[in-house]
Amino acid sequence: MIGMPTSKKVTTKTLAAELGVSQRTVSEALNNPENKIGLKQETIHRIREHAAKRGYRPNVAAREMRLQQVRDVGLLLSSHEMEGSASMLEGVLPGMLDGLSKTNRGLRVNRMTDEALSDQEVLRNLLTRWGVAGLMINYLYDEPDSFRAFVHQTHMPAVWLNSLHESDSILPDDFEAGREITRRFLATGSRRPAYVDLYPSHHYSCIERRDGYLAATREAEIKPLVLDGDEAGLGEWFDAHNPDALFIYNLYSFLTLESFFRQRGRDDVRRVFVNEQSKMPLSPNVKVMIVPGRELGRAAVEMLERKLDTGEDQPNVRVPLRIPTLS
Repeated sequence: MIGMPTSKKVTTKTLAAELGVSQRTVSEALNNPENKIGLKQETIHRIREHAAKRGYRPNVAAREMRLQQVRDVGLLLSSHEMEGSASMLEGVLPGMLDGLSKTNRGLRVNRMTDEALSDQEVLRNLLTRWGVAGLMINYLYDEPDSFRAFVHQTHMPAVWLNSLHESDSILPDDFEAGREITRRFLATGSRRPAYVDLYPSHHYSCIERRDGYLAATREAEIKPLVLDGDEAGLGEWFDAHNPDALFIYNLYSFLTLESFFRQRGRDDVRRVFVNEQSKMPLSPNVKVMIVPGRELGRAAVEMLERKLDTGEDQPNVRVPLRIPTLS
């Protein structure tokens, strides 16, 4: 069994000593896909597999970073999308470009399938070819465990957008949004505000928006009214609870509710739904809570800069949503 030193810095010299081969052999296996010196494929595979386990960062990227030749950062997108949802929030990319314009850095973009993100060989080749100083990762939910582990093992400075991790995440402040809009409903006369999400997923925001609503109802000592995922039972639920205000998880739940209200000939219930923009014509009783895409993009760049400067994990940053004024 190969001994594993405790030092975090792993070089080709370290790997060569652990594997019992020359430093040149390690360098060729990791950095030269043309295999000009004719290494056996089993040797290349053994070296690359061990380098991945040890969290080795490819020499090409490391050498260029030391010489400060690499200024660009990468934006990694997944082709995995929630039904009815874009893979990237509106405004995030312009926000990133705003932030990068102040840092003298460029942006390189790549999009990968779940299968590719699960393949460490593909990821290693991407990082070697890409040669970026750090990553901003836009993955809505359910990123493969092996991909998350790979990012940590390589020590590549990385920031996660709209995806909840223990650290290094840039997120809309969904909990506070749910709590604050419910408080505003109550402060402007509502007595039976409700929370509605007709198509819930397991994205963290579904839980946090609902939990914010529930926190406000506990503060006010009123009964919470929650409709979570029962589109077929909407009419029965509405008749039983008769809510006078609705905090609606997203646009898709809102559109279903609007159809329901039109069928009933009603427009007397105040509604607030979460969306990325508010350009559509709306009833006076409808308001939009805006997800701050541009601010999220800027915040991601700022966090990545801090990681590049310090080499340390960063506490999660939650960006406030734009909450509408109610009357």
